[in-house]
Amino acid sequence: MHLTLSVPSKTFLCGEYAVLYGGPAVLLGHAPRFKLQMKSMVGAGECLNIPYGSPGAQWIKKNAPLFKDTSLIFQDPHGGRGGFGASSAQFVLSYVAAKIQNSSLSLIQKQLNVKEMWQEYRLLNHGSDQLPSGGDVVSQWHGETVVFNQHPWRLESRKWPFPNLEFILIPTGFKVSTHEHLRERLPVSETLIKRAETVADSFLKADEERFVFELRGYGEELERLQLVTLETRGQIADLSAHSAVQVIKGCGALGADVILVILPKAQKNHFCDWLVKKGRTYFFDSSNIDFGLQMEMLLEPRQNEVVGGLV
Repeated sequence: MHLTLSVPSKTFLCGEYAVLYGGPAVLLGHAPRFKLQMKSMVGAGECLNIPYGSPGAQWIKKNAPLFKDTSLIFQDPHGGRGGFGASSAQFVLSYVAAKIQNSSLSLIQKQLNVKEMWQEYRLLNHGSDQLPSGGDVVSQWHGETVVFNQHPWRLESRKWPFPNLEFILIPTGFKVSTHEHLRERLPVSETLIKRAETVADSFLKADEERFVFELRGYGEELERLQLVTLETRGQIADLSAHSAVQVIKGCGALGADVILVILPKAQKNHFCDWLVKKGRTYFFDSSNIDFGLQMEMLLEPRQNEVVGGLV
Protein backbone atom coordinates (compact mmCIF):
# COMPACT_ATOMS: atom_id res chain seq x y z
CA MET A 1 0.00 0.00 0.00
CA HIS A 2 1.23 3.47 -0.91
CA LEU A 3 -1.06 6.41 -0.07
CA THR A 4 -0.69 10.15 0.15
CA LEU A 5 -3.06 12.05 2.44
CA SER A 6 -3.27 15.82 2.25
CA VAL A 7 -4.99 18.80 3.87
CA PRO A 8 -4.85 22.52 3.08
CA SER A 9 -2.99 25.19 4.96
CA LYS A 10 -5.09 27.20 7.40
CA THR A 11 -5.27 30.81 8.52
CA PHE A 12 -7.48 32.44 11.16
CA LEU A 13 -9.26 35.27 9.36
CA CYS A 14 -10.89 36.22 12.67
CA GLY A 15 -11.65 34.71 16.07
CA GLU A 16 -8.24 33.75 17.38
CA TYR A 17 -8.53 34.03 21.18
CA ALA A 18 -12.31 34.70 21.06
CA VAL A 19 -12.94 31.08 20.04
CA LEU A 20 -11.27 29.90 23.25
CA TYR A 21 -14.00 31.59 25.28
CA GLY A 22 -17.18 30.75 23.40
CA GLY A 23 -16.87 33.10 20.45
CA PRO A 24 -16.76 32.04 16.79
CA ALA A 25 -13.76 31.85 14.49
CA VAL A 26 -13.65 32.33 10.73
CA LEU A 27 -10.89 30.24 9.14
CA LEU A 28 -9.52 29.90 5.63
CA GLY A 29 -8.36 26.59 4.14
CA HIS A 30 -5.98 27.32 1.29
CA ALA A 31 -3.11 26.06 -0.85
CA PRO A 32 -0.44 24.84 -0.66
CA ARG A 33 -1.27 21.48 0.91
CA PHE A 34 0.44 19.55 3.68
CA LYS A 35 0.99 15.87 2.81
CA LEU A 36 1.57 12.60 4.63
CA GLN A 37 2.98 9.71 2.63
CA MET A 38 2.02 6.24 3.90
CA LYS A 39 3.91 3.21 2.64
CA SER A 40 3.94 -0.41 3.82
CA MET A 41 7.34 -1.29 5.32
CA VAL A 42 7.05 -4.66 7.07
CA GLY A 43 9.05 -4.61 10.27
CA ALA A 44 10.50 -1.18 9.46
CA GLY A 45 7.94 1.36 10.57
CA GLU A 46 9.17 4.95 10.71
CA CYS A 47 7.87 8.48 11.25
CA LEU A 48 9.72 11.38 9.64
CA ASN A 49 9.32 15.17 9.95
CA ILE A 50 6.75 15.08 12.78
CA PRO A 51 8.42 16.58 15.87
CA TYR A 52 8.51 14.60 19.09
CA GLY A 53 5.87 15.84 21.54
CA SER A 54 3.68 17.43 18.89
CA PRO A 55 -0.02 16.43 18.74
CA GLY A 56 0.65 14.30 15.66
CA ALA A 57 3.55 12.50 17.32
CA GLN A 58 1.47 11.93 20.45
CA TRP A 59 -1.31 10.39 18.36
CA ILE A 60 1.12 8.12 16.51
CA LYS A 61 2.67 6.99 19.81
CA LYS A 62 -0.80 6.31 21.24
CA ASN A 63 -1.57 4.11 18.21
CA ALA A 64 1.93 2.70 17.76
CA PRO A 65 0.84 -0.93 17.05
CA LEU A 66 -1.05 0.27 13.96
CA PHE A 67 2.10 1.80 12.48
CA LYS A 68 4.75 -0.84 13.20
CA ASP A 69 4.82 -1.84 9.52
CA THR A 70 4.25 1.59 8.00
CA SER A 71 6.47 4.46 6.89
CA LEU A 72 4.98 7.91 7.55
CA ILE A 73 6.67 10.92 5.93
CA PHE A 74 5.24 14.40 6.50
CA GLN A 75 5.80 17.14 3.91
CA ASP A 76 5.53 20.85 4.75
CA PRO A 77 5.09 22.94 1.58
CA HIS A 78 6.00 26.11 3.47
CA GLY A 79 9.47 24.86 4.35
CA GLY A 80 9.01 25.45 8.08
CA ARG A 81 7.41 28.89 7.89
CA GLY A 82 5.02 29.17 10.80
CA GLY A 83 1.40 30.18 10.92
CA PHE A 84 -0.18 27.95 8.31
CA GLY A 85 -1.03 24.91 10.43
CA ALA A 86 1.84 22.43 10.11
CA SER A 87 1.31 21.03 13.63
CA SER A 88 -2.46 20.69 13.26
CA ALA A 89 -2.03 19.14 9.79
CA GLN A 90 0.28 16.52 11.30
CA PHE A 91 -2.43 15.55 13.75
CA VAL A 92 -5.27 15.44 11.19
CA LEU A 93 -3.24 13.36 8.77
CA SER A 94 -1.91 10.94 11.39
CA TYR A 95 -5.44 10.58 12.81
CA VAL A 96 -6.78 9.58 9.38
CA ALA A 97 -3.77 7.31 8.80
CA ALA A 98 -4.64 5.40 11.98
CA LYS A 99 -8.25 5.06 10.83
CA ILE A 100 -7.06 3.66 7.50
CA GLN A 101 -4.74 1.19 9.22
CA ASN A 102 -7.62 -0.03 11.37
CA SER A 103 -10.19 -0.31 8.56
CA SER A 104 -10.51 -0.83 4.81
CA LEU A 105 -10.34 1.85 2.14
CA SER A 106 -13.84 0.98 0.98
CA LEU A 107 -15.27 1.78 4.43
CA ILE A 108 -13.05 4.63 5.55
CA GLN A 109 -15.28 7.49 4.39
CA LYS A 110 -18.17 6.23 6.51
CA GLN A 111 -15.93 6.04 9.59
CA LEU A 112 -14.51 9.56 9.45
CA ASN A 113 -16.22 12.15 11.63
CA VAL A 114 -14.90 15.67 12.12
CA LYS A 115 -16.31 16.10 15.62
CA GLU A 116 -14.80 12.82 16.82
CA MET A 117 -11.43 13.90 15.40
CA TRP A 118 -11.74 17.28 17.15
CA GLN A 119 -12.54 15.56 20.46
CA GLU A 120 -9.49 13.29 20.18
CA TYR A 121 -7.31 16.32 19.46
CA ARG A 122 -8.50 18.07 22.59
CA LEU A 123 -8.10 14.90 24.69
CA LEU A 124 -4.38 14.97 23.91
CA ASN A 125 -4.27 18.28 25.79
CA HIS A 126 -6.49 17.16 28.69
CA GLY A 127 -5.21 18.62 31.92
CA SER A 128 -3.77 21.75 30.32
CA ASP A 129 -4.73 25.11 31.82
CA GLN A 130 -6.12 26.19 28.45
CA LEU A 131 -7.29 23.67 25.87
CA PRO A 132 -6.80 24.63 22.22
CA SER A 133 -10.03 25.43 20.41
CA GLY A 134 -9.31 22.87 17.70
CA GLY A 135 -10.53 25.33 15.07
CA ASP A 136 -7.37 24.74 13.08
CA VAL A 137 -7.85 20.95 12.78
CA VAL A 138 -11.53 21.43 11.88
CA SER A 139 -10.60 23.98 9.21
CA GLN A 140 -8.00 21.74 7.60
CA TRP A 141 -10.28 18.71 7.73
CA HIS A 142 -13.11 20.59 6.02
CA GLY A 143 -11.20 23.02 3.78
CA GLU A 144 -12.51 26.16 2.07
CA THR A 145 -13.87 28.82 4.47
CA VAL A 146 -15.57 27.86 7.72
CA VAL A 147 -17.21 29.51 10.71
CA PHE A 148 -16.53 27.43 13.83
CA ASN A 149 -17.77 27.48 17.44
CA GLN A 150 -16.72 24.92 20.01
CA HIS A 151 -19.42 25.71 22.65
CA PRO A 152 -22.00 25.04 21.38
CA TRP A 153 -20.51 23.05 18.51
CA ARG A 154 -21.10 24.74 15.15
CA LEU A 155 -19.47 24.32 11.77
CA GLU A 156 -20.72 26.27 8.75
CA SER A 157 -19.03 26.51 5.38
CA ARG A 158 -19.14 29.24 2.73
CA LYS A 159 -17.44 30.10 -0.49
CA TRP A 160 -15.64 33.46 -0.27
CA PRO A 161 -18.82 35.62 -0.17
CA PHE A 162 -17.50 39.04 -1.18
CA PRO A 163 -17.21 39.58 -4.97
CA ASN A 164 -15.77 43.08 -4.49
CA LEU A 165 -13.23 42.22 -1.78
CA GLU A 166 -9.93 40.34 -1.88
CA PHE A 167 -7.77 39.02 0.95
CA ILE A 168 -3.99 38.70 0.93
CA LEU A 169 -2.12 36.51 3.46
CA ILE A 170 1.49 37.58 4.04
CA PRO A 171 3.93 35.64 6.27
CA THR A 172 5.86 37.82 8.70
CA GLY A 173 8.96 35.63 8.90
CA PHE A 174 8.45 35.11 12.64
CA LYS A 175 7.01 32.16 14.57
CA VAL A 176 5.24 31.71 17.89
CA SER A 177 4.49 28.30 19.40
CA THR A 178 0.71 28.27 19.91
CA HIS A 179 0.86 25.43 22.44
CA GLU A 180 3.43 27.29 24.55
CA HIS A 181 1.51 30.56 24.25
CA LEU A 182 -1.74 28.97 25.47
CA ARG A 183 -0.08 28.24 28.81
CA GLU A 184 -0.03 31.98 29.49
CA ARG A 185 -2.86 34.00 30.99
CA LEU A 186 -4.78 35.53 28.06
CA PRO A 187 -6.43 38.97 28.48
CA VAL A 188 -9.53 38.29 26.36
CA SER A 189 -12.34 40.88 26.58
CA GLU A 190 -16.09 40.79 26.06
CA THR A 191 -15.56 43.35 23.30
CA LEU A 192 -13.28 40.92 21.45
CA ILE A 193 -15.86 38.12 21.65
CA LYS A 194 -18.69 40.43 20.52
CA ARG A 195 -16.57 41.65 17.60
CA ALA A 196 -15.88 38.04 16.57
CA GLU A 197 -19.62 37.32 16.64
CA THR A 198 -20.42 40.28 14.40
CA VAL A 199 -17.60 39.44 11.99
CA ALA A 200 -18.87 35.85 11.68
CA ASP A 201 -22.47 37.02 11.25
CA SER A 202 -21.57 39.55 8.56
CA PHE A 203 -19.46 36.92 6.80
CA LEU A 204 -22.32 34.40 6.73
CA LYS A 205 -24.74 37.09 5.51
CA ALA A 206 -22.22 38.44 2.94
CA ASP A 207 -22.61 41.94 4.39
CA GLU A 208 -19.49 43.50 2.92
CA GLU A 209 -19.57 46.93 4.58
CA ARG A 210 -20.28 45.53 8.06
CA PHE A 211 -17.68 42.80 7.61
CA VAL A 212 -14.94 45.34 6.87
CA PHE A 213 -15.95 47.58 9.77
CA GLU A 214 -16.18 44.78 12.35
CA LEU A 215 -13.03 42.97 11.23
CA ARG A 216 -11.09 46.23 11.48
CA GLY A 217 -12.45 46.65 15.00
CA TYR A 218 -11.44 43.10 15.90
CA GLY A 219 -7.85 43.77 14.84
CA GLU A 220 -7.78 47.01 16.82
CA GLU A 221 -9.06 45.21 19.92
CA LEU A 222 -6.31 42.58 19.60
CA GLU A 223 -3.74 45.37 19.59
CA ARG A 224 -5.40 47.11 22.56
CA LEU A 225 -5.18 43.85 24.52
CA GLN A 226 -1.49 43.55 23.54
CA LEU A 227 -2.18 40.30 21.71
CA VAL A 228 -0.04 41.36 18.74
CA THR A 229 3.77 41.23 18.73
CA LEU A 230 5.86 44.36 18.24
CA GLU A 231 7.34 42.82 15.07
CA THR A 232 3.87 42.34 13.56
CA ARG A 233 2.81 45.84 14.60
CA GLY A 234 5.81 47.23 12.75
CA GLN A 235 4.97 45.29 9.60
CA ILE A 236 1.31 46.34 9.85
CA ALA A 237 2.39 49.98 10.00
CA ASP A 238 4.58 49.50 6.94
CA LEU A 239 1.94 47.67 4.85
CA SER A 240 -0.80 50.11 5.87
CA ALA A 241 0.97 52.73 3.77
CA HIS A 242 -0.75 51.39 0.65
CA SER A 243 -3.94 53.35 0.00
CA ALA A 244 -5.96 50.24 -1.02
CA VAL A 245 -5.74 48.60 2.42
CA GLN A 246 -9.15 48.54 4.14
CA VAL A 247 -8.34 46.08 6.94
CA ILE A 248 -5.00 44.78 8.18
CA LYS A 249 -4.40 42.50 11.17
CA GLY A 250 -2.12 39.81 12.49
CA CYS A 251 -3.51 36.25 12.44
CA GLY A 252 -3.18 33.43 14.96
CA ALA A 253 -1.16 33.41 18.19
CA LEU A 254 -0.05 36.99 18.94
CA GLY A 255 -0.61 37.78 15.26
CA ALA A 256 2.98 36.72 14.91
CA ASP A 257 3.11 34.49 11.86
CA VAL A 258 0.78 35.87 9.19
CA ILE A 259 -0.68 39.28 8.29
CA LEU A 260 -4.13 39.53 6.68
CA VAL A 261 -4.94 42.39 4.32
CA ILE A 262 -8.47 43.08 3.02
CA LEU A 263 -8.70 45.37 0.00
CA PRO A 264 -10.90 46.02 -3.08
CA LYS A 265 -10.55 43.22 -5.61
CA ALA A 266 -9.90 45.80 -8.31
CA GLN A 267 -6.74 46.87 -6.43
CA LYS A 268 -5.35 43.36 -5.92
CA ASN A 269 -2.82 43.33 -8.77
CA HIS A 270 -1.52 46.79 -7.95
CA PHE A 271 -1.08 45.85 -4.29
CA CYS A 272 0.65 42.55 -5.12
CA ASP A 273 3.05 44.31 -7.49
CA TRP A 274 3.81 46.74 -4.66
CA LEU A 275 4.49 43.82 -2.31
CA VAL A 276 6.91 42.22 -4.77
CA LYS A 277 8.81 45.50 -5.14
CA LYS A 278 9.16 45.50 -1.35
CA GLY A 279 10.64 41.99 -1.52
CA ARG A 280 7.48 40.25 -0.22
CA THR A 281 7.04 37.49 -2.80
CA TYR A 282 5.39 34.75 -0.71
CA PHE A 283 1.66 35.40 -0.22
CA PHE A 284 -1.79 33.97 -0.91
CA ASP A 285 -5.25 35.22 -1.92
CA SER A 286 -8.79 33.95 -2.56
CA SER A 287 -7.69 32.04 -5.66
CA ASN A 288 -5.75 29.76 -3.28
CA ILE A 289 -8.81 28.63 -1.26
CA ASP A 290 -8.67 24.84 -1.33
CA PHE A 291 -10.64 21.69 -0.49
CA GLY A 292 -10.32 19.67 2.71
CA LEU A 293 -8.95 16.19 3.38
CA GLN A 294 -7.91 14.28 0.25
CA MET A 295 -6.36 10.88 -0.49
CA GLU A 296 -4.25 9.78 -3.45
CA MET A 297 -3.39 6.10 -3.96
CA LEU A 298 -0.43 4.82 -5.96
CA LEU A 299 -1.62 1.89 -8.09
CA GLU A 300 1.43 1.23 -10.22
CA PRO A 301 4.72 3.02 -10.87
CA ARG A 302 3.98 6.40 -12.49
CA GLN A 303 0.24 5.89 -12.21
CA ASN A 304 -1.71 7.61 -9.46
CA GLU A 305 -5.39 7.48 -8.68
CA VAL A 306 -6.84 10.48 -6.93
CA VAL A 307 -9.49 8.95 -4.71
CA GLY A 308 -10.63 12.48 -3.88
CA GLY A 309 -12.17 14.12 -0.88
CA LEU A 310 -12.67 11.95 2.17
CA VAL A 311 -14.99 14.41 3.90
